[in-house]
Amino acid sequence: GLSFDMFKCLAGCNGADSVAQRAPDEATSGNGSGEVEAFAEAFRAAVRTTSRSPDRECIVICYSREALGQSGAGHFSPVGGYHEESDSVLILDVARFKYPPHWARLQDVVQGMMSVDPDTRRPRGWIHLRSLQTSTQLSRTSGDHLLPLRIPYVPAAAGRKLSEAL
Repeated sequence: GLSFDMFKCLAGCNGADSVAQRAPDEATSGNGSGEVEAFAEAFRAAVRTTSRSPDRECIVICYSREALGQSGAGHFSPVGGYHEESDSVLILDVARFKYPPHWARLQDVVQGMMSVDPDTRRPRGWIHLRSLQTSTQLSRTSGDHLLPLRIPYVPAAAGRKLSEAL
């Protein structure tokens, strides 16, 4: 699978502005350090802001499914919204055949992001993705319509090989 850093790199290579926030390590962030609370508050603020934004942006979380009581290990999913009253995020799981979109408590998602990736030995986190369209590109739009995001051509054989690897 993909690591957190590889995902961020691929996002940049495909024309996205990406800002990564790595979760604190469970082993080094002892009780009372405030590190976990600060990370959770930053995540909450980013999800709240992004879910209300009219701009072309999103939050993608890298988390351990086990923290949410699901089968599987590390996973990436975009966040589709935030529910203030329950302090929950809407996870738009990309593996819809396995898990449909679902709400999860923000604190549970934070715990899932703090889970250490066994391959990199580092905690996971979240990535804020934004479109990098320039003002020149935006001036070529008609009315309020934005140009589509740039999707590079992937040969069928390469796509099959990538799918098999995932």
